[in-house]
Amino acid sequence: MNTAMNRGGLFNRHGPRALVCEAKVPGHGWREYGVNHVLELDRPMETRCPECHGAVRPNGSGAEAFFEHHDEHDGCSFAEKFGGVKRRHPHFLD
Repeated sequence: MNTAMNRGGLFNRHGPRALVCEAKVPGHGWREYGVNHVLELDRPMETRCPECHGAVRPNGSGAEAFFEHHDEHDGCSFAEKFGGVKRRHPHFLD
C-alpha cells in the first residue's frame, strides 16, 4: 500500500485519514489524543479536528481506525473533498 505520514494523519490511496483529534477535557481545555485512545474511553468526549476545528468522530477500529468530520467541508486537508486552501470549519468548536 502506498502511504505517507504527515502531522496527525495518514494519506493513502483512499484519501486523507486523521489519526489524532483534539478532545475537550473539563478544566484543561483542548488536548490532543490518538484515535484508539478515544475509542477506548468509557464516556464520549467532544472531539474536533486539529486542523480546522470542526467536529469529528472516530470511525473503524484497530489499525484501520481514523477520525472523520461530522460535517465535511472543503477547507481541511483531512476532508476527502479538500479544495486546496486550508481554512477554519464554518461550524468550528471553540
